[in-house]
Amino acid sequence: MVERVRFEVARLQTQIGLLQSVRSWYLAPLALGGLAWVLSLAWAAPVEAALRWGILGVAAVGGASVFLAVGWVVERLNRRAADQLQLERDELQALLDELTRPDGARD
Repeated sequence: MVERVRFEVARLQTQIGLLQSVRSWYLAPLALGGLAWVLSLAWAAPVEAALRWGILGVAAVGGASVFLAVGWVVERLNRRAADQLQLERDELQALLDELTRPDGARD
């Protein structure tokens, strides 16, 4: 029983870490790739060279705004999930502490 609880505490801690670091391993690569895609579409637009830089600027600002908004929502949802898992982990840690206490010290 003790080993199973230890395993669950470690598993939850790993999951919490992933949820809290979603910005670096999920959002940043997705945003950079998405922004590159938006800019490539703007660059390929059949317009005169004088207009191309204006279109690229609008695409960059618009694309960045969309990715920032979506990223903010994704990060908030992940933080909420991490907070819920932290409560669960704390409960399991308390149980583990209770199980590993010497028999004479139990409440």
